[in-house]
Amino acid sequence: TREASEKLNQGFRTLVQSKDEHFGNGRTVRNVFESALQRMATRIVSSSELTPSILTVLHAEDLEFETGALDVG
Repeated sequence: TREASEKLNQGFRTLVQSKDEHFGNGRTVRNVFESALQRMATRIVSSSELTPSILTVLHAEDLEFETGALDVG
């Protein structure tokens, strides 16, 4: 969704601005993506109808970053 895209942009910018010598781009992106898939699965588990859209579209609430959930203003 547009909101998810905005949250991703904001979250990655925040992470890059506050990075230290242990920051890893690829690892961070993979962790955010895997966490989003788990949160999406939890969100849709009780859906009565599973459409391709429901199974493939990430929502802002599915995204969480290592620094905690980031809100899009």
